[in-house]
Amino acid sequence: MTESEIKKLLDKYYKNSCSEKEERLVEDFLQSYQNNDAEWQEWKYGNYNEIDKKIFGKVAERLGVGKPPINTSRVRRQRIMIIASLLIITISSGIFYVLFQDLPVPNLIVKKTERGQKSSIILSDGSTVRLNSGSELIYPEEFSKSRREVKLVGEAFFDIARNEDAPFVIHTSKVTTTVLGTSFNIKAFKNTDEQITVATGIVSVKKRMGTNDIDEGVLITPSQQAIFSSEKDQFMVNEVDLDHFLSWKDGRIIFDKVSLEEASVILERWFNADITFEKKGLKECIIRGEYNNENLTNILKSLHFVHDVDYQVLKDNRVVITGSKCN
Repeated sequence: MTESEIKKLLDKYYKNSCSEKEERLVEDFLQSYQNNDAEWQEWKYGNYNEIDKKIFGKVAERLGVGKPPINTSRVRRQRIMIIASLLIITISSGIFYVLFQDLPVPNLIVKKTERGQKSSIILSDGSTVRLNSGSELIYPEEFSKSRREVKLVGEAFFDIARNEDAPFVIHTSKVTTTVLGTSFNIKAFKNTDEQITVATGIVSVKKRMGTNDIDEGVLITPSQQAIFSSEKDQFMVNEVDLDHFLSWKDGRIIFDKVSLEEASVILERWFNADITFEKKGLKECIIRGEYNNENLTNILKSLHFVHDVDYQVLKDNRVVITGSKCN
């Protein structure tokens, strides 16, 4: 959803005029929202009049919408509060954040995985990151109370500890991703379209322009993926099978109707290999397969058996895909 769509949805909640589909969307937001701070607990147990005024006052001021409804059911009040807090985060996230090179942050750590390696990282706030092969994460040794920012090149799965006072921000070359406490995958290798895939919670993504964020972005929810197309200069949001995009962190490779050329890029990164093709047409072969902690030789044997792909293994982990065709 775009920011403008979220604004319209919030306004419709004020007016109690949402469709059944929009009601279900808010239920998804409610299910993914987990807030344990003292203010929320106070509101949750009935002391919410003053907190309502504070939150809705901020939103009304920003959006130009009316006052919060007086006679609103508790469930609906809770839903509106969630949308409001998400919207405040979405609108505000572009104001605070710049890339690390512009910040006076001491003790930056650079964690890099070579091809054929993976790594797990525990950040100072308790968040965990699973870094894929051929990737790099830059992060401070200690986060400040109001700022949690990292920079990623490559692919990583993030499981972020929730902190209302310090949204977690991931900078990649084209996108800024902002969350409070969720789990999601980012794939942002150089010279490729960037993918953000949500496992739990809600994630805000915005296009980057230099060191600034473009205001218009999208919010994505579990089982959704946002792809930033460099060619079209815009986001595309799709419903996806999470297993296809998160399996890598558990040592599994899933090829689901991908070209042999696309598969070779993944295999090169996973196994520190150099794969070439005897004939250009072989790159376009479409393959399927799932491999659980298999080595490169076994994967090549499987491709040969299932798709009739021939290959030669040379010195220094070099592989040549041979033959005239594949099935």
